[in-house]
Amino acid sequence: MKKFILSTLLIFSIAALADCGPRSPSSAAAAEKAEETATCIYDGMTMNKKDMLAVDFGGKTYYTCDEKEKTEFLKSPDKYIKAAQKM
Repeated sequence: MKKFILSTLLIFSIAALADCGPRSPSSAAAAEKAEETATCIYDGMTMNKKDMLAVDFGGKTYYTCDEKEKTEFLKSPDKYIKAAQKM
């Protein structure tokens, strides 16, 4: 009986060790999440795209948090694009 208990404990210990460690999201899930979020060109905040305003400029789509930021971006887009590239 003692051997049975020790064998069972050993098996459970090995099984537990095989399943431990940090779990990271799959690369597909990480890519999907990255596609759902964007960084605001005006203030650098990262948010869900559905909560942001899309702005097309120079053949590229940029995102802002609100109408005020969109207006400011469109007044001087190169200023904000250059600043975002430095981040």
